[in-house]
Amino acid sequence: MANKFRDAGRLQNASRAHSSRREPAPSRQTLRRLLLWAWLVAVTTSLAGCGSDETPKRRSLPYSAVGVADPNDTAPAPPPPQNSQPAENPPEETTEPDTGNEPEEAAEPDTGNEPEEATEPDGDGASDEQDTDSPGTPDQPGTEPDEQAAPAEDGQRPENFADWKKEDYFAARAENDPRLLEAVAYLGNQFVGSPNVAQGLAALLAPPEAPAASPDQPQQPTSSTPAQDPKLLIEAIVAALGVNGSDAAREILELLLAGTLRSEDDQTAVDAVLQTLAANASEKNEDLLFRVLTEAEKLRPEPAGEAETDGQTPSNARLKAEDLRSKAFEVIAPVAGNRLRTRLAGHLVQPDIPDELRKLLSDFLGKDDPYNLGAQLFLYNNDATPPEFRAKLEGYFAPAGSRTIGQILGVSAQGYGGGSSSGGARGTQPDDPDLPYRVAGALWTAPWADLVEEHLAELDSLQQQEKLFALATTLPLDSTRCFLLKTLKSHWEEGPKALEAAGVAGTLIGDPGMVQLVKTTAREKMPSRTIGRTAIEKFQTTKKEWEKFSETLIRAWCDRLHAANKARTGATSWGTPQPDQGDQPIDLPIDLHKEANVTAQYRVSWPSDFGGKLAGTAVGPLEVRYVRIEDKLDPETMLGHYKRQVGELNPRRTENTAWTESLRLDPQTNRRRSIDVIIEGSNKNAAKAGQKPPKEQDLVIQILSIEINDPATE
Repeated sequence: MANKFRDAGRLQNASRAHSSRREPAPSRQTLRRLLLWAWLVAVTTSLAGCGSDETPKRRSLPYSAVGVADPNDTAPAPPPPQNSQPAENPPEETTEPDTGNEPEEAAEPDTGNEPEEATEPDGDGASDEQDTDSPGTPDQPGTEPDEQAAPAEDGQRPENFADWKKEDYFAARAENDPRLLEAVAYLGNQFVGSPNVAQGLAALLAPPEAPAASPDQPQQPTSSTPAQDPKLLIEAIVAALGVNGSDAAREILELLLAGTLRSEDDQTAVDAVLQTLAANASEKNEDLLFRVLTEAEKLRPEPAGEAETDGQTPSNARLKAEDLRSKAFEVIAPVAGNRLRTRLAGHLVQPDIPDELRKLLSDFLGKDDPYNLGAQLFLYNNDATPPEFRAKLEGYFAPAGSRTIGQILGVSAQGYGGGSSSGGARGTQPDDPDLPYRVAGALWTAPWADLVEEHLAELDSLQQQEKLFALATTLPLDSTRCFLLKTLKSHWEEGPKALEAAGVAGTLIGDPGMVQLVKTTAREKMPSRTIGRTAIEKFQTTKKEWEKFSETLIRAWCDRLHAANKARTGATSWGTPQPDQGDQPIDLPIDLHKEANVTAQYRVSWPSDFGGKLAGTAVGPLEVRYVRIEDKLDPETMLGHYKRQVGELNPRRTENTAWTESLRLDPQTNRRRSIDVIIEGSNKNAAKAGQKPPKEQDLVIQILSIEINDPATE
């Protein structure tokens, strides 16, 4: 299908040309395209988070996709500065460890990276800014060794990590002290933003140098404690650097990715850095991840000589750039936010990227994942996207819309509340309760609906674009309802085949307002100029097909709402239908019979029931009411009562079913309301015309009311 979307450059050129001369007012089509561009830009942030563009909501994690560094800066970051400025004062009663990089006022523990002079007192006692009541170190003025916290039972290191000095950390590593991992985590959590602590942590990453053994004095083991796996310490240090979040910490993480900062296990360090970047929300972290994914060869070039590989074994071999990129894709797959995915989509359409990278990006962004939706909308509307890839993406949009309606309404096509089962990589119930509303914010918009309608208007038959037509049925906008009603009428002779193929009465949960559109289409009258027996029979056959599909769709919604009521015993946090109220039935536009035994009910009104969660959409008003009654009753008495309530004098009858319905417009509100009452008995002969049914029998009465703005009015 021809893509009607225009890129930004062409829109800007058109704008300049327009400003230089007087021209007629832009056409409606031009305005649509301009609005579509603005919408697509907005979509790149609407999916990123609910109420915040900076930190998008995540699935099962309290963070979004993250990163560091300018994506256009391909040069490796410089090593951490040796004489950084002091960080902000630590929290009250918490003394930051002196790593030897701070002025004497800072009480951070010395990690051995600076000259001794940097930690010596000036001779006049503690600094005015130092809290004399907070824990200190033996090097700190005014604090005597016997005034410190009680040392450990072995007499080597204090029990309180706040009292550890630089030599304690290195000694703990040499002696395999299991408390070192906790001490490292303490540094990360207690001194967030401290560049001095970040550099001290980096020093712990360096592989320890074994002392050379002499013939007269053989090398002795440093500790009787069993050696710990060095991978655990690497992971703990990298995690602490991620929590630290300072620029110095980010530079260290980048050096680890580049392979220029050595550790005991390069692969473990790289994996830990990627995990840390993905777990700590930051635009800079996201920038660094983007560079890893798109410029791994520049970030981690191959070493020039063999010197870089000295001392490496198969277990700690230096990771190659392509392995770094593959690992990064693996790490971000379950957690990357819309912002990072959309940036990757923008990179995918560049003409000069390597084929291997293009395939990786296509595979990643081409998955049926609701978190890919923003990137997929971008690609679908970009001229550089190959037609076959665009067609693949088109097949995802209708299931995404179906899941969204199902999750918001708490209904399912398969008989339990919680969302549609019609596709999707993450199941029916969202881990992120706000995800359906963010997807709705991307799909339920006027520019997107205009684009879909524009493509459908070009078709000679609705069956030519079943996927796109299915998508249109999941857009609950007044404009789309109006367009679909006109489209169904103009393609009336095709019958409901396109709707059946889309699964509207089956696996696809569309707009409940479709009930009204189908009922209206089924009421089409034979044209007065219809001539010939064949033409008349064809019309009657098609009309019966529409009527049968209308009944099927209404029953499908009754089944869905009944199942949603049953499944709502443990109500979900993302569905809003009202619980069963027993003797206090929900508000209905008709009166129930006396002493009605209501066994299930459901009501929803949108957007009012959802607060501001649908505020970013163009959703049209919708009210759905459903009641199910089960009792031993006289079917004829019930039919008479509900005929009067509905105002329909000619109900339809089958073997054991009577059906009365109406479809009326309220001229005061311009709302059209559909009411269906289905009365089903246990005796197959009870409702046959001309036969008197038993006075009482087991009956099931289902009432469905759907109200929307009049779709016949644009």
